[in-house]
Amino acid sequence: MDNLFWLLLGLLVGYPLGLLTNFVIGKVFEYRSFLHEAIYEVRLLSGKLEYRTAAAKSADYDRIPRTDASVRLCADQCEHMKQVGIAEKLRTIESEIAARFEEAQNKPGMEIDIDADKRRWISVMEDLKPDWFMFIHA
Repeated sequence: MDNLFWLLLGLLVGYPLGLLTNFVIGKVFEYRSFLHEAIYEVRLLSGKLEYRTAAAKSADYDRIPRTDASVRLCADQCEHMKQVGIAEKLRTIESEIAARFEEAQNKPGMEIDIDADKRRWISVMEDLKPDWFMFIHA
């Protein structure tokens, strides 16, 4: 009779708790994979942007998707997972990257040094802390 009690308790409490834990861990892995992809894309961004003509420009312009689009995708996914604060910070970084691309495009022949900005963007993305409780509601 005592074993039956523990078996029922395990089935009624342990099993649903285990399912919830696996669900939350899956959401955390999904969040981390998108964030790491965005960090990786920013790291691959060269430290100097140059746009001479449509045919002669930095390779960063030809990457598909472009770095700012990858960061925007990560922001959209974070917002979908109810991580709104992180999504806003990522969208800020995305708009700064897009502005730097536009600046290089509007100044043909000049090299735009973005190395310091790149380090700052990576640092901000590495310091992002998600709201763990929101993964339960995602």
